Amino acid sequence: MKVGARPPRSLLAAALALAACSGASTTGTGTGTGTAGAAGGTAGAAGTSGAAGTTGGAGTTGAAGSAGVAGSSGAAGTGTTGSAGTTGAAGTGTTGGAGGAVGGRGGAGGAGGRGGAAGTATAGSTGSAGTAGTGTAGRGGSGGGGGAAGTGGAVANACASGATGAYYLDSAAGNDASDGMTPATAWKTLAKINATTFQPGNEICLKAGGTWTGQLYPKGSGSSAAPIVIDMYGTGAKPIVAAGASDPDAVHLMNQQYWEINDLEVTNKKSAVGDYRGISINGQDGGTLNHIYVRNCFVHDVTGEVDWIGGDTANNMTGVTFQTGWDKSKHTGGIVFDVQAGTANVKTKFNDVLVESNTVQDCSFGGIIFKQLDGTVHWGTRSSATSASWFPHTNVTVRGNYVSQLNASLGCDAIYMTNVQNGLIEENVSNGAGTSAIELYYTDGVTVQKNETFGTKVKAGGTDSNGVDTDKATTKTIIQYNYFHDNGDGILICQFSFGDSVIRYNILQNNSRYQINLHSDPAASSAVYNNTIYNNKTNSGVVYGYGTSLMASYTLRNNIFFAASGNGVLTTASTVVYQNNLYAGSAIQTPAGDAAAVMADPKLAAPGTGTSGSAAGPAFGSLDGYKLGAGSPAINAGVSITGSGGMDFWGDAIVGMPDIGAYESH
Repeated sequence: MKVGARPPRSLLAAALALAACSGASTTGTGTGTGTAGAAGGTAGAAGTSGAAGTTGGAGTTGAAGSAGVAGSSGAAGTGTTGSAGTTGAAGTGTTGGAGGAVGGRGGAGGAGGRGGAAGTATAGSTGSAGTAGTGTAGRGGSGGGGGAAGTGGAVANACASGATGAYYLDSAAGNDASDGMTPATAWKTLAKINATTFQPGNEICLKAGGTWTGQLYPKGSGSSAAPIVIDMYGTGAKPIVAAGASDPDAVHLMNQQYWEINDLEVTNKKSAVGDYRGISINGQDGGTLNHIYVRNCFVHDVTGEVDWIGGDTANNMTGVTFQTGWDKSKHTGGIVFDVQAGTANVKTKFNDVLVESNTVQDCSFGGIIFKQLDGTVHWGTRSSATSASWFPHTNVTVRGNYVSQLNASLGCDAIYMTNVQNGLIEENVSNGAGTSAIELYYTDGVTVQKNETFGTKVKAGGTDSNGVDTDKATTKTIIQYNYFHDNGDGILICQFSFGDSVIRYNILQNNSRYQINLHSDPAASSAVYNNTIYNNKTNSGVVYGYGTSLMASYTLRNNIFFAASGNGVLTTASTVVYQNNLYAGSAIQTPAGDAAAVMADPKLAAPGTGTSGSAAGPAFGSLDGYKLGAGSPAINAGVSITGSGGMDFWGDAIVGMPDIGAYESH
């Protein structure tokens, strides 16, 4: 069945749609608030536009410029940066009216804390007549603001407005013989949805509190101007899609693009582990598949098998298999993006992917996974930094998710990102993962920032248990502003074959094996600077490497290494350079090669007192104990580093000579 497309939008309607994207709802009331920029210059004598919509939890959008019939618009104003905000409760936003001819430029958002729960958007009224505005939306604060790209906080619920093009599903009172176009004439079954080919701008609306057993596999693709949206309507719990006994995936897309999946509860729990996923996004001879967004879903209890790339088959056990190769390995779990072999060998990848504000709980192998096909085409393996066959996914963001593997004995990686170029992993919390909380493999230009990982353990026959792992053939990696604590290793630098990474302004606390594990191949290099590393666990090391791993190049500068107990040794080799670090604690052993070493108490306010985050976000507010006290010998004692990012862990600017550690005093 093919359903009708949404009617063409006028320019005014397009402006309303832009307002809804950039300011239709808020996250929490405690996020940063930027001062609105000055309004654009006035034009002709036409009527003024309606006010711009408020961005979600961030800086407010500047007022729209006056609309004119003939006059030219003035230059956009520039807003000032708002102050940092704290985590807030759920907000309720409204959609702004239409803008004027050229809207004023929005003020920059504050560096606000992570947004609260998703707000419920309410449609706004249309502004005064005038040509559709093109003003730039205010940029969201790093903690959860909305911007023009809709990258922070919650978005407007398309199903709540009752817009033309919506199709409704009610598991209790629906009827597949109805037209499905209103809540009163809702369809009932997933089969009806799955038999329908949807068009750009359609919405698939599942009733709150409803439950469906089976696979949700709608057909069709949206467009860049009008994606297809899956969401909930009504009040109550998220609608549940539970995979049936024969369903490998609960939610499935294949060779589809411009889809947004919001506000579902998804599960795929079987009596025995197998090749299972919760939300499964697939490509096969599909070309570039654009714009797949998964937001505010609860994905849990996916009983996927664990297939390791290599290892020893003598260690196979129920649900765990070694030596499965690249394509079969590590592709089960909560939210999975993958490419399968086809017959035409059309290069296939995903572009413009957002996985945001989801809770993923007890899913094996992993929580959030990106894979690419190797097969005979080798899009998914990288033999060199300039490999011609490598075909990575592009522009991928994983933001603000909570991944817990506490009750999954086979629940391994929280986030497994492979074959991605230009990726961002930020503001996530991982609790109780196995192997790696965040693992990168065959990536280029990925930034990992503002995350918290803790409680990572050895599981499913694996050997690692790290907070983050920059692994094989990973280039231009930046790991910054994170909090890694109470894992096995804090950071595993495991750049097999080749790779390069920058690891800066992180806080590491009480990881039980090594705070930093040097484990790369000779062609790799890492720059490790301005981190604060504290250990008070017995038998835990500080910096460790061995064998050929010490043939790689490592430079460690401006770090605080504080070993209050445990094994305070820092591995040395001709390829491991220590410079301008501070060494403290009763167990520390200062490497002889650091000619500018500072050996003194750094006067940290209260080290070791960082707590653990939750689904509400990282526990960054508990880390002020790692700020430097007055008279600290770390103040202005660092060496200047070009391209250092310009700010410390707390977002304060680096001024003059940098301090040692993750904090810059002012």
